[in-house]
Amino acid sequence: MPAAKLGLGYGYGGVQQLVGLVGSAWASEILFSARRLSHDEALAIGLVNRVVPVADLEATVKELAGTIAANAPLTVTACKAAIREARKDPAQRDLERVSRLVEACFRSEDYKEGQAAFMAKRPARFQGR
Repeated sequence: MPAAKLGLGYGYGGVQQLVGLVGSAWASEILFSARRLSHDEALAIGLVNRVVPVADLEATVKELAGTIAANAPLTVTACKAAIREARKDPAQRDLERVSRLVEACFRSEDYKEGQAAFMAKRPARFQGR
């Protein structure tokens, strides 16, 4: 984040997200110094989830994306919404929307499929409905 070396400014929303991710002390150091963090530092402060060798990056990303894609889409959507709302100021959260999305999971065909697949010890075949 070289903004301090370029004379640029970051908007509040981006700074707020960074502070929420790594805390104000690390956000300050990152933004004020404009230095590049090592992969060990980025991992230690939670800026990245994991570090993999460059040679393994594409395979690792594809594997994670495949794992997510194989899961119930309605559940993933509900989780995304809940995570977004959790990052908001409590007064701005739309918890009703999250509740509706969670309830939709329980009423879905995917929920029935997930239970059936679990009992049959087979991978589930989710349809997003």
